[in-house]
Amino acid sequence: MTEAQAPQPVQPVAGSAVQPVAVVFFRDAGIATRQPINIYVNGQYQASLTGETFTEKVLCPGEHSLVAAPDDVRQRYQTKQARNRVSIGKEPAQYFRVFQNAAGQIAIAAAPRDAALAAVPSLRTRQSHTISRVSRNGCPAA
Repeated sequence: MTEAQAPQPVQPVAGSAVQPVAVVFFRDAGIATRQPINIYVNGQYQASLTGETFTEKVLCPGEHSLVAAPDDVRQRYQTKQARNRVSIGKEPAQYFRVFQNAAGQIAIAAAPRDAALAAVPSLRTRQSHTISRVSRNGCPAA
């Protein structure tokens, strides 16, 4: 299931010294496989992207582990534990492209805002057939 919806801005949190940011993951049209691509944030399942879709998560600025991988049930979903450390900045919205690299592997990389917005088909349809299991307790107050 998908929803015709664009990424949503994050509402500022009053009294918080560190403001949360919207982190948007979008699937590149160049991925050859039709298989869903699982997105993991800090080792926890976020969504499975199918077709040209996106998912978003509100995170606090700082270091996070972001992983994109096809279904790895044979490996008992161990790819979610990969150490792909990424620094999330303080910009209100940040974009990450899920793509197939030259070796044919699924990868994830930060994308400049303009490049992400150029991927218009991917950012018009939010993947909504699964429920995120990423826990978030809010950003530190000071």
